[in-house]
Amino acid sequence: MFYSADEERFKGELSQTGIKLSYEEEWKEFYSYSCELTGSGVKKFTDYKTATIEDRYEKATETLSSALYWAPYYRAEDGGEIGITNLFLVLLKPGTDLAQLEELAKENSVELLGADKDIQGWYYLACTNMSKGNSLEMANLFYETGLFEESNADFIIKAEFDCINEPWFTNGYLWHLNNTSYPGIDVNYCNARTIVPQASSNVTVAIIDEGVQTNHPDLYNVLPGWDAHTGNSPNYVDGSHGTMVAGFIGARPNNGVGVAGIACGAKILPISLRLETNGIISSGIRYREAFNHAVNNGAKVISCSWWYPYGNDSNLEAGIINALNKDRVVVFSSGNQGNSSVNYPKAIDSRLLVVGAISQNGMRWSDSNYGTALDVVAPGNNLRSTTINSGYATGISGTSFAAPQVSGIAALILSVNPNLTSHQVSDIIEITASNSSSWNDQTGRGLVNAHTAVSFAANPSYVQTAIDFLVYNDTYQHLNDVHVGLSGSVGNAYVNMFSEDIYSMYRGQSAGYPNYPGTTFAGFPRATISNLNLNVFVSSASQSDLRITAQMDYGIQVSSNLYGGYGHVNLSLPNSTVPPVNGQRRRVTIYIAE
Repeated sequence: MFYSADEERFKGELSQTGIKLSYEEEWKEFYSYSCELTGSGVKKFTDYKTATIEDRYEKATETLSSALYWAPYYRAEDGGEIGITNLFLVLLKPGTDLAQLEELAKENSVELLGADKDIQGWYYLACTNMSKGNSLEMANLFYETGLFEESNADFIIKAEFDCINEPWFTNGYLWHLNNTSYPGIDVNYCNARTIVPQASSNVTVAIIDEGVQTNHPDLYNVLPGWDAHTGNSPNYVDGSHGTMVAGFIGARPNNGVGVAGIACGAKILPISLRLETNGIISSGIRYREAFNHAVNNGAKVISCSWWYPYGNDSNLEAGIINALNKDRVVVFSSGNQGNSSVNYPKAIDSRLLVVGAISQNGMRWSDSNYGTALDVVAPGNNLRSTTINSGYATGISGTSFAAPQVSGIAALILSVNPNLTSHQVSDIIEITASNSSSWNDQTGRGLVNAHTAVSFAANPSYVQTAIDFLVYNDTYQHLNDVHVGLSGSVGNAYVNMFSEDIYSMYRGQSAGYPNYPGTTFAGFPRATISNLNLNVFVSSASQSDLRITAQMDYGIQVSSNLYGGYGHVNLSLPNSTVPPVNGQRRRVTIYIAE
């Protein structure tokens, strides 16, 4: 505690020693609803500030000569820290009179503030830097005189909200939300809830699957849905899979039972197909209609935890592409065969968000498919969720259950910022994942992080531009010296950027074309961009710390941070090989963010 008039001197003393300071409160005068302020010491506590400083106590006390009062934080038995204010209270014993309290306070240079207005016999006292101890030491000293029934220091109470009160959460079984065995290997659900406690009901997530039990007591805001196989409403529950998927998105938290969904509050639109029931399998047209129904009925996110094993299907693909073109986030699971490539149709378009699974220790789950089309991973082994007949499934594993967690994060992102495009939502999920600065075929951009993603979405302080190019099967295209202008504000910084070069885009040997330097795909046409050179100028009084990210379809590479001024940044994208689909537009998107 220090007087406001001494603030500059106090700050100067601290800055000379490198002690970290963070202000907490400013007071014009001490006030307590419960205390009748009658003591002479009250006048000492007017127009002052309180602050927390961080360093060794011995070092800090050497610089606190201008402070009105200071005290250390103490370490609790459970490892937590406990602070104390300058106040303590005493309860007089029968036979102890006020004169004895006043004398004791005077002897120890403690200020008597007044009596408790509501509970007879209690008195407020305050310590200063002139007292013979801090409030905890004085509370103990006063009690040991034998004059008082109780003597209590005023502890600084840090109240912590329980994330959710489900017993399975408390017992560590919902590790995908909070991993107590391997801290940090989860989707960071609890911290995300501090920003968005539940998803917005204005966001609809479609689950294309084998149906969802709409009246499950632990599922919230589930619409009647639609059956794509028959064209009727409601959806048809053909098995347990869809209801298990739904639990990861929309299960109710804080109802004391079962599980909790990442995006509870969002509407869930179940769209059922016959994946395989008594030999009945929905055709490609039914899949196409399932996607179209999701688009036409307001779904912003479409969650798909299945694959199509019967070869390429143009009808299915048309439904998916239509959803992507209509600005929908489409999430697919990578598959459960442990293969080095994801299952069809998950690589047909780079705009799809493909999700693999990790185990509780953070390693790729052994059965999770991986490879070039993999974007991110989420927990997918030994999980719990809702299931049919109003029950719960335990010990379930699969990329099927990793994908809806990412769908839930997409719904949270749109809840805090509904103006984002599907492309931006997918980008945010990727650039906030645990390994966003690089990519590997086992886990893609890494483990998704709900808290970082919604934080980024809530404060999207970035500017971006896109460089489009077309890829053809029958032509060689070499891009060089492409200049793209960009200007905008990032926080307090003003940014001007242009690309100096996009080069080294090669076509492999095919149809008589030679092998160009650096190409290793002879006989099969591919296009690569190996480097992207950027010139960036930042004008900022605060010399902001900026991050520059380039995303190209299958790859992201993040540069080192750039501080204020002029910078030349080279982003290397050695793994950004893309199959040249005739006439398909490809894109490099540049982000500059704080």
